[in-house]
Amino acid sequence: MTDQCEYKLLPIYAGGSSDERVNCIKYDPLSGLILVGGNTTSDNFAPAANDHAFIFAIDLAGNWQWGKFYYNVSYAFSNVAGCRFSSDSSSLTFHGMGNSQPVVMDLKTSDGSINRYLSMEYYATSSTVVPIYQSFGAVYIDQSDYFDSLSYVYQAFIMNNKIQLTRVLNTANPVVDWSFEFSEFTATEKPDDKWRRKEPKFITTDPTNPQVFYLSGRYQGKASVMQFTKKQGNMQWWTSFNQLTYIQSIIEVPGNSIFYGCGDYDVNDAFGTAITTTAYTAGIFKMDNDGSVKWMMTISGTNPVSSAANQDRCFGVTVDNANTGTLTALLQVKMKEVRSSTYNPGNYYDTVLMQFDSSGTVLGAV
Repeated sequence: MTDQCEYKLLPIYAGGSSDERVNCIKYDPLSGLILVGGNTTSDNFAPAANDHAFIFAIDLAGNWQWGKFYYNVSYAFSNVAGCRFSSDSSSLTFHGMGNSQPVVMDLKTSDGSINRYLSMEYYATSSTVVPIYQSFGAVYIDQSDYFDSLSYVYQAFIMNNKIQLTRVLNTANPVVDWSFEFSEFTATEKPDDKWRRKEPKFITTDPTNPQVFYLSGRYQGKASVMQFTKKQGNMQWWTSFNQLTYIQSIIEVPGNSIFYGCGDYDVNDAFGTAITTTAYTAGIFKMDNDGSVKWMMTISGTNPVSSAANQDRCFGVTVDNANTGTLTALLQVKMKEVRSSTYNPGNYYDTVLMQFDSSGTVLGAV
């Protein structure tokens, strides 16, 4: 391993004096642009010092192409939680919050023009309680369904502490085609709060089976992957991980039933503990479309400061389209094992790219 990159690529900085959080970054091969989306509260970046969603695009040389801010007016959008390309890669779909409600915004990547804006709002004339929502970015637009050739928007979010999975007809007058509400244990049934910790984070597809899709993230306190049918929203299987708490990235292998994912095992997020976290172990897994786990590994080392907890996490995973047996993972770690003797031994993060073959054997790292 090397201490640092020998040269910089894309030295691009965007933001102001407060907080910027990026929850979406995608490369679009059709437009040749890199798209970035997130949330900011910087008044010297956004128009004001309150929550604004931002989306911008740069080319491969790092040149600014376009950028937009959104707030809780007009196209209300205050936070980008995640994104995914549509089924034909003609647009990029963002999911987040606007006016305290889940929002879907589908953009043309070349100029940022809006193709679709959809806000989900619970409506019940007998209800006097305003629902509380959370979004973690799970969204997907299928431009042409395998069964009826219609376009549908798939999304998942939390409403009143329950995961909602919906399919909406993607027309000028959108209609909910079906919805699925996840059951929850009550505090009486399961006193430990971990049973109610959840994050519906990614919706992905199966390159070998157009009739199904996957919802992944966290459910009942564990990293989870679930398969559903597109036509009726029926769950086919559910796989959870005992040694993985969060899924931070998941990717399909083109033309293959295999997919990979990675995330974190929160060592202190065990049953019976507080939700605050202090230690992480990175985790990477390989799955088949029948729900079977081919392999799963954890990656961790020793913090350079012996009294400090491990902070080893995985935030990205991708496959080489030219050689789909090769996997690359992006790790954020605090392990002295990856540093040379000349490197600062303090309690700092290192960014590491690790490459694996299809069996999980490490091929290299930088």
